[in-house]
Amino acid sequence: GLSLTPRQRIVLWRRINHLQRSGEAPAELSSHQSQYRYLGIDTCAATGMCATRCPVGINTGTLMKQLKGASPRPDAARWAAGHMRLLTAGARLGLGVRASAQKLLGKPAVQALNRSLHHTFKTIPIVPLGAPGPARRLPTPSAQGEPVVYFVSCVNRTLAEGRDGAASVAEHTLSLFAKAGFAARYPDNLDALCCGQPFDSKNAADAAELASSQTAKALLAASDNGRIPVYIDNGPCAERLITAQREGRVDARLKLYDAASFLSEFIAPRLNFTRQLDQLALHVPCSASKLGVGGKLTALARRCATQLSVPDIACCGFAGDKGFTTPELNANSLKRLQLPAGCAHGVSMSRTCQIGLTTHTGVDYQSIEALLDACSDPA
Repeated sequence: GLSLTPRQRIVLWRRINHLQRSGEAPAELSSHQSQYRYLGIDTCAATGMCATRCPVGINTGTLMKQLKGASPRPDAARWAAGHMRLLTAGARLGLGVRASAQKLLGKPAVQALNRSLHHTFKTIPIVPLGAPGPARRLPTPSAQGEPVVYFVSCVNRTLAEGRDGAASVAEHTLSLFAKAGFAARYPDNLDALCCGQPFDSKNAADAAELASSQTAKALLAASDNGRIPVYIDNGPCAERLITAQREGRVDARLKLYDAASFLSEFIAPRLNFTRQLDQLALHVPCSASKLGVGGKLTALARRCATQLSVPDIACCGFAGDKGFTTPELNANSLKRLQLPAGCAHGVSMSRTCQIGLTTHTGVDYQSIEALLDACSDPA
């Protein structure tokens, strides 16, 4: 509905290569080349979820990512990977300014100004209406209980939980840990750590490897060389680190857990679910599908709702940061999404997916940690 289907991307790329080799129809070749960057590459989510719908499992996103080419600013990317503390602080400052401007000028005026600035300066992202304000300072974990290393992802260190920003994902997670008898510990220099996914999405391979290796070293030290489990609170970050470990690029001693797996195995059995929502919409993000934990996420959500709706969204189209840079992709992916009448709550385990879903449904999508925390008491 926005650009090309996966099959069209492949067929058109073949045609471009044929015309280049043969020298035929130079006008057609020029037209294809001028349009293909946007229609083929820039508007591909590159999450690989097309392979789950393809009869023969072709991942067109891999090809589009290769055609995108290496990052044009590798040195800047490496600098960013080594200065995540500054980047997240700057992002929180920007979100704080946006929140103040919305109070003074109103959300529509601020959104129009944001889009105008993005049109003129492409490096300025479009912040969706469903994006919250800045996250608060990380809370101090409880010192009592079984140890668990808590890696708060950079996106959750930057963004508050939900549109109202009443509490952070970290606050809900630590509350769950305390209810279940776990004492969390942060890795040293947490504010400087990143899993590397933002850089991998930009094809900045060196920066991505630098970020993930720094994080793996910090997690290994915090976990007593892998003795203590590691909880990763954002689905894409967990998928990035767990996949890197499976490929031998992250120390095998680390016991890495995504949210759905750890909450299912260690937290939920120690809770009493005493409250339920009447209706709840669940989004299973691409990262959860790739990790094979969609069933665990669904089971957790089902414990918190009388009626659970799981719309068929293979990919919401937010796709990392494309919801900020190419928001029409996110809007197109969700244009047919319909939630049951009266449904006022949504849940997922990917922070950016939650922003896009909140923006385009008007329903506040929150983290699985926030949902479980609101519906449970200690067993």
